[in-house]
Amino acid sequence: MTAFILVAGSNYVGTRNQLQGCLTDVETTVRLHQDLGHQVEWLKGTDATRQGILDRLDAAYAQAGPDDLVWFKWSGHGTQVRDADADENDPWDEAICPDDSVRSGSPMLTDDDLYGRAAPAHARGVRVIAELDSCFSGEFHRILQLVDDQDVIVGIRFLPPAFHLPPAQRKRAAAAWRPRQHRTRLATGALALSACRETQLAQEYPVGGKVQGAATYHSTQALRELLAAGATVNYRDWWKATAARVNDPDQVPVLGGTSSQKRWLVGAVRGRR
Repeated sequence: MTAFILVAGSNYVGTRNQLQGCLTDVETTVRLHQDLGHQVEWLKGTDATRQGILDRLDAAYAQAGPDDLVWFKWSGHGTQVRDADADENDPWDEAICPDDSVRSGSPMLTDDDLYGRAAPAHARGVRVIAELDSCFSGEFHRILQLVDDQDVIVGIRFLPPAFHLPPAQRKRAAAAWRPRQHRTRLATGALALSACRETQLAQEYPVGGKVQGAATYHSTQALRELLAAGATVNYRDWWKATAARVNDPDQVPVLGGTSSQKRWLVGAVRGRR
């Protein structure tokens, strides 16, 4: 059996929404999967487009068979877009912001886009993981840099809903935005490794001599430490160790999925559905 890994991210270099640590996240994650023996592809910077991501995922799902693993990792901005099919508890779909969405206004990549592809693959027995180091929701926030408790400048991986709307609609979108409540979703088979809660922001800051996403850095370190100690690691224990390392009430990494999915062994190809 085979693991298909796609890692994508962008720093949006040259745009007003530029970040610093996403390409480091991509490199760190690629090395991790290579060490786990996984087949891994990556899209960085201007190659991390909406269509590029979808094409790679479609190819992976087409190749994957029962008990194979398709794992998508994103590092970059997150936002919200208007919910078109009323499957949310509020007016917004969560979305990630591919490079061309920020640079040239291409459509965002919504949770419906991602999970809509996961559901039929899961029905065929494919195991699906979505790991997202970005903000999905939170306060309506235009600030791209904050300072944390240690006076370290941190970047916020969030674009407000109004960012991608025509100017005439932005004021109305801003007025319509409300803090999110807990959302329910029909099960589509994906195990979700999120950098933060729905109402929080994913941060990046200088760490280990480089700027990197907090969730990516600490999750990688946590997994390597667990494996080096000889532990048999499942996703539940890995993400619990990640949250302990992040140790920030303003950014709590969250693991979503079934109890069986959370017991899958990290790095192992086969797993009980």
